[in-house]
Amino acid sequence: MTVDDLYINFTADVDHFTTQVRIQNAPRNRQNSVGLDGNTKAKIHHYIQRIREAIEKANLPEDKKDSLFSKLSNFALEVDKNRTSLQAGMAVYIAVCDGIGQGFRKLEPVRKMIDSIAALLGRAKEAEDSLQLPSPPELKRIPPPHRQLEPPPSSEDDEIPF
Repeated sequence: MTVDDLYINFTADVDHFTTQVRIQNAPRNRQNSVGLDGNTKAKIHHYIQRIREAIEKANLPEDKKDSLFSKLSNFALEVDKNRTSLQAGMAVYIAVCDGIGQGFRKLEPVRKMIDSIAALLGRAKEAEDSLQLPSPPELKRIPPPHRQLEPPPSSEDDEIPF
């Protein structure tokens, strides 16, 4: 391998690494997601486990159970991320409410747990939104002069002839 080849490989590796770092640190749309602390994540995972147990005990068709379990698993994965997508939580909420609407009354306790999860997400989002930086203070300006001063009257003595 020549020095030129080594240099080309090295610059390609550096470019790849810097691109990965830029992607990871790129600003994201934070409007539809929320950052959760460890305590809130633990509470949500506790509710998810209780919801799984309630779904398992409920007399539901297998396809409905599988759909609910799939949405719960996707939501659990979202909770473990740095920022949790609110969309994944809403997918679980809608699926449970749809099941209740179809007459599966055994899912009623699950709806209450989903409400608790939604409340946790809502409080976390509200706390996050309140932590935004305040707007900068208004810049102070020097006021304009109150009145214009007239130039002093000139006298002949002040003139210097050349």
